[in-house]
Amino acid sequence: MSDSAISAFKTRLMQMTGLDEAQARSFVEEVYASGATEASTKCASELDECLHERAHLMRALAEARAHT
Repeated sequence: MSDSAISAFKTRLMQMTGLDEAQARSFVEEVYASGATEASTKCASELDECLHERAHLMRALAEARAHT
């Protein structure tokens, strides 16, 4: 996997999970080094679910703020 692909995935992971750079890079390298295609697919799915849930929470927060 190219450094640019690792960097892009690492950045997305950091933004969505709050991991620091070292943790995100370690995770990304571990996943790709092991050749765990299934794991990366599952992780992407779970990350998408987290993003979806985060969007709901952010809307609820905005609505709550609007009513206070």
